[in-house]
Formats: sequence, C-alpha cells, structure tokens
Amino acid sequence: MNYKSSIEDVNEVTKKLTVSIPADTVSREYENALSGVMKNTRIKGFRPGKAPRNIVEKLHGGRVRMEVANRLISDSLQSLLKEHEINMVGMPEIDIASYESDKDIEYTANVSIFPTPEISGYDSFELEVPEMKVKPEEVDSAIEQLRENQASTRKIEDRSQAQKGDVIEAEVTVKVDGQEQGPAEPLVVALGEGRLPEELEKAIEGLKIGESCTVSIPLPDDHQDKNLRGKTATYTVNLKGLSEKVLPEIDDAFAKNVGMNVETLLELRVKISEQLEKEKERQRKELIHEKILEQLLERNEFMVPQPLVDDEIRGLLVRYGLIDPRKVDPGRISVEPFREKLGEVALKRVKTAVLVDRIAEKENLLADQSDIEREIKEATEKHGMPEEEVRRFFMEQGRSASLLIELTRNKVLDFLSERATVKYVQDSDGNKEGKGDQEQTD
Repeated sequence: MNYKSSIEDVNEVTKKLTVSIPADTVSREYENALSGVMKNTRIKGFRPGKAPRNIVEKLHGGRVRMEVANRLISDSLQSLLKEHEINMVGMPEIDIASYESDKDIEYTANVSIFPTPEISGYDSFELEVPEMKVKPEEVDSAIEQLRENQASTRKIEDRSQAQKGDVIEAEVTVKVDGQEQGPAEPLVVALGEGRLPEELEKAIEGLKIGESCTVSIPLPDDHQDKNLRGKTATYTVNLKGLSEKVLPEIDDAFAKNVGMNVETLLELRVKISEQLEKEKERQRKELIHEKILEQLLERNEFMVPQPLVDDEIRGLLVRYGLIDPRKVDPGRISVEPFREKLGEVALKRVKTAVLVDRIAEKENLLADQSDIEREIKEATEKHGMPEEEVRRFFMEQGRSASLLIELTRNKVLDFLSERATVKYVQDSDGNKEGKGDQEQTD
C-alpha cells in the first residue's frame, strides 16, 4: 500500500505514528468497494446490479466510505508495525482527520509498546531472612491436629444444655432478606471452632435439646457472593442432640494409627519435624526470591504501558474469583473501578515479569521443550502417575505455554539466588541478644 509515515517516540513505551494515505489510493479503493456494492444492490424499479451509481452512492456511500477508511487505516498501521518491528500491546489510540473519499486520509496513532528496558544491578544481592527453625511447639501443634483428626464423638447423657466445645446435632434454615433459601438442613459442628458466625454460636450456647434460636446477621459488603452483599441472613437453629469429642491418647499406638508409616511417637515427631523443615525451606526460598525481585525493582526504574497493567488487573480479578472466565470474557471488563485498589499490585507484577523475561533473554535462560520433558519426568516420579497421563495434563488447554513461563521464571530466580549472599537471622519472635553469633551466610 502506498502511504507516507513518520514515527515519533512519545516516551519509552509509547510511539506516535503519523500516516498519510494519498487521495488517489483512497479514491481507487472507494470506487472498487462501491462497484462491489452496486453489483449486489437491489433497488425497486431496477434490475439487480443495474441501479444508477448516484442512487447507490446516496444510499450506501457513507457506509462504504467509512469501511474503506477503516480498512486502509488498519492495513497501513499493521504494515508499519511489521516493517518497524513494533511490539504493540493493547489497542492503539487513533485520531482521524478526514473520511473524504477524494482526499488524503491523515491519521495519527498512539501505540503502546512492550517495555524492553536495559536491566542492570543483578550481579550480586545482600539479603537477610529469618532462619525459620522448627520449634518444638510447632511439632506439638501438628500432633494435636492429627489427634483432632482421629477424634471420635460420644453422646452426652448427663446434660441437655449446649456449651462451648460440644458437638451439636441440629437442623438449620436460612432466610436472606426474608426469603427462604431452601429446606432445613442438618448441621453437625463443634462450638468454639469458629465455623459458625460468632453471634450464632453465642445464641446456641445455653440452648437445650429441643429448643430453637433465631439470629439475624448482616452480611458483609465484601461477601464472596456478590448477590448477598449488604443483605441480612436469618438463621433458625433447632437443637437435636449433643455429643462430646473423645481424643485419643498421644502414645505409640496413636502414632502408629495416624497413617504416616511410623511405629512410635518418637518416630512420628521426627517425621513431622522433617516435613515442617521442608516447608520452611520452601518458605525461605520464596522469601529469598521475593527480596531479590524487590531489590531488582529498586535498581531498575522503567515505564510500563497502561494496557499491560490493565490486563494484569483483569488477571487478578480472575485469580481472586471476582470474574468467572467461563461466563464472562475478562477482556470486555472495564478495569477503571479496580485501578485504585489493584493498580499498584498489578504494576509491580508486570514490572517483575518484564525484569525476569529480560534477564532470561540476556542470560539465555529461556525454558524449552527439554525443560518441559524434565518437569514431566519429575512429576511422574513424585506423584507415581503414568507418564502419559502427566504429559496429557501438561499439554491440555495451553498449559504447556504457562509451564514454559513458570520454568523460565524458576531458572532466572535460581540463577539470581546463586548471586545472593544470604544472612539467616533469628526469627522476629526469637531472642535478639547475640544476633551476630546467630547469623549464617550462604
């Protein structure tokens, strides 16, 4: 296509394209399009395709002129982007001066481009992270949770009044703003574990078997079901029976029965301690990665185009369950109402992704098919599943692309972690005295 153009850098992530499409090109394209319309136009009193040009132009000229202009603009813009290898993100902001079929079409397009900053300052990092040692009370807590899981119940025979700690058997009906939400449903729950609204638990405590209580509770404005926000839920509970928890003794027999392939309580404590240590090691690694990325962000200041941030906001809305992509196309959601609350988080996530991508390119750390094959093999061994089943999972619905991104990110973070000097210090709730003696360096 014949056109004149110029490109101006507005800033590091925005280019202004100025384009002029000559009148003869516009006129030729307009005449060709109008001729096509004339061949297919049916007007009363004329044979198909034989209506006079002036009548067809009067009826359809405006629409044809608009369609031709839009097509010429789109084609010239795409040609320019390809010719100059401009990686556009989002939709361009186009300002058109004229739609006349016998004049030059002149327009400008502000185009957001993907940021390609020069990354520096990743040769070394100085970090401090908590050592996160496994404490005896954490092992005790894990054992207590296992004990809770092994608990049985026993009917309370010498008392008919509910109190904290009881396991109640009841029926509950719920109304929202006076509307029944369905028939009565069975309710079995231990009082005091926080599984019921606090107001409802207090009303049930002191209730006798056979008695009922009704409690109305305003639902929060941030309720996960947007249809219930700001409404009032009314619960009616009819108490049917009371039981108490019976916890097993913590001994070798208990340890053998928890399903962790141990024979004694000592072996159980050791195994739980090992599991907790693995989890803390994972947390330490994540914290190291987080601090490295924070330092990278501080050392590298660059601009990010708003369309990228907006796309990330939409991704966060999906992630937080505020948008169901199966029902609504996230791309059609206006992000304006969410920019104030999510804009800063989204900007940081986009910048972090750009940093990781740029380092991956610079240091040749981009994941490839061999990395996917290694991941498939590791997942097969870890989960004891057939390799073909694991492979099918990773390859379904574009998961391979997401996996490549994740593997690249992990390679970059491992690469950066090797350049970090990490001082492990006592946890914030530990004894701070003698801190220098507590520090270790990796």
